[in-house]
Order: sequence, then structure tokens, then C-alpha cells
Amino acid sequence: MKPKKGFLILLFVLLLLIAGGISYLKFKSGKESAVLFDSIKDALSKNLTLSCEFNNSEGMKVSSFIKNGAVRVTTLSANGNQSGEMILAGEKMYIWDTKTKQGFVYDTPENSGETTENSNIGDFSGKDYLAMIEEYKNSCVVATVADSYFEVPKDVSFKDMNKFLEDLKNQKPQGYQVPQE
Repeated sequence: MKPKKGFLILLFVLLLLIAGGISYLKFKSGKESAVLFDSIKDALSKNLTLSCEFNNSEGMKVSSFIKNGAVRVTTLSANGNQSGEMILAGEKMYIWDTKTKQGFVYDTPENSGETTENSNIGDFSGKDYLAMIEEYKNSCVVATVADSYFEVPKDVSFKDMNKFLEDLKNQKPQGYQVPQE
């Protein structure tokens, strides 16, 4: 009887190992092949936390982080002479130079589906940054990023770009006179 009991225990252990191995392989292969998000917009809507690092088409090194609907992008030019930061959160975009600690803040209502005259300023818009990250979304991985990384830095002087553009629009050029008929 003892050899039969030992054989049954050995058989039971082998069956457990086989079942466990099969379950593990199914879990591992399913996890690797599962797509967590289809697009960056999808990742934002799912409140995924992502880290993406890539060199863009101009050779600029880009590190971007996405968490709770906010985006932070750090850029470094190919020659290392220019660097910048951007935070896109809610309906505000903050862009600044890391060396001069100077930057701009402006409303980005395009994130909420609205558009205004000032929603694109120069070469900067929230949609442009998201489109750039979208192009390289395969470089994104699920990550842990501190909430503080999406806080606006207190040591940077920001100018309100919307106010600046409004003031510019309201100014008359020096020496300007209304033509008389």
C-alpha cells in the first residue's frame, strides 16, 4: 500500500505543477499580448500612468509622462543646447525653458472640444504635443510617476499668453492716426 500512496501523492503533485504551469503560461502570454490602450487619447481617458521616451524626427530627445489625464513633456535638443518642459493639465498648458526659468501659460480649450482664437499659439498647442506622443506611442510603458511631477514649478516665471495676445490686439501702433475721409 505504501508504494501506491507515494505514487498517488507524486501524481497529484505533478498534476498541480502541470496545471500551475499552464495557468502561468496563459497569464504571461495574455499579459504580454494585451494592448492596454489604442491611442494616447485612450490612455488619457483610462487614467493610465505611462512613461514614453523617444527621439523625434528632428533628433530631439523627448520624455513624456501621462497620469490622471495630465501630460508632462521634457525635451532636449540633439546638440543639448536647448531644453524645455511642458505640462498640460485640465485646460491649461505651461511651457518653460529649463535654463532661463521663463515660460508661458495659456488656456487650451481644444482639450475640452472648444476652440478659440488663442487656442493655438505659434508652434505650441496641446494637440501638437499629444500628436507627437501618439506617433511614438509604442515607446510608452506603464509606469509609476509621482503626482508632484505634474505640479507647476514655483521657481519659474510664467507670463499669461492669453493676456499678452489680448493686450497686443488692443494696442495701437505708435503714430497711428485714424484716417479721415
